[in-house]
Amino acid sequence: MPISGSAQREFLLYILKQKTLTLTEVEHFFYPEDKSNTKALGDLLRHLKNSNFLSVQDDNGQDIKIQQEMFNSPQPYSVVVSDIREYELEQVNSAYFTWKAEDISQIDESVHMCFLNGHPFQIYGDVEGCKPQMARLRSFTNLFAQLLITRRFTELATYIHPAVGDEYDTPALEAMFVDSETKNGKIDTFDDISIDEIYWGKGSEKKFFDDEGIPKGVKRKDRVGKSSFQLQCGLSPNGIGSWEYTVSIWVSETPEGIMWVYKVDMYSSY
Repeated sequence: MPISGSAQREFLLYILKQKTLTLTEVEHFFYPEDKSNTKALGDLLRHLKNSNFLSVQDDNGQDIKIQQEMFNSPQPYSVVVSDIREYELEQVNSAYFTWKAEDISQIDESVHMCFLNGHPFQIYGDVEGCKPQMARLRSFTNLFAQLLITRRFTELATYIHPAVGDEYDTPALEAMFVDSETKNGKIDTFDDISIDEIYWGKGSEKKFFDDEGIPKGVKRKDRVGKSSFQLQCGLSPNGIGSWEYTVSIWVSETPEGIMWVYKVDMYSSY
């Protein structure tokens, strides 16, 4: 059986902290009771290696090809992590975001604006090359929305920046969701993810004229952007919501590329 997505994520978070693990430690991470599925593990490591996220090295520090025979005697081999940001930028599909040069308006130094899929959108920093980062933020937002709609508040709280952990802990996130349901009825699904702001490249670390302020402990240079999605109530037979509730999240990332939410806002769309 392939290794689950949630197990992969836990492994990536762990190895990002450790930087280097022996192949034995990697095997024990996934299979602590010595019931290893070395084929599934080998497939995962090859995928991550081909995506330039990690390398497998011998005892001389030389990068080597991953072979199934390695798991019969894994002690001499080490798994070395690279950069989750670069890995994700290569994985995402940024074709979802399209605009023409004439659609972009410069409204201040290092600030540009356009309409993206009907939503106003601002770029802080460089327009060039920001689309993969936008796709990363969209994927993160989809994950956050999925955890919220399935009421997995404890897991959701692990995506909150430590600087605001007390404000958006598990009970607080659950209370926000319950309050929205109390006002609008049972929330059935989510839709319409939008990227509202992105910080990318030269100039993105500046303090901008419309900054809403960031909490102490969140660095300006670590900002990723702001995104939104709609919680939907009262679905039609074909999934069209008759009432929507907007959730906006402000996101930063660590030097290792791990995204965190440092502000959440929920409000009626009408």
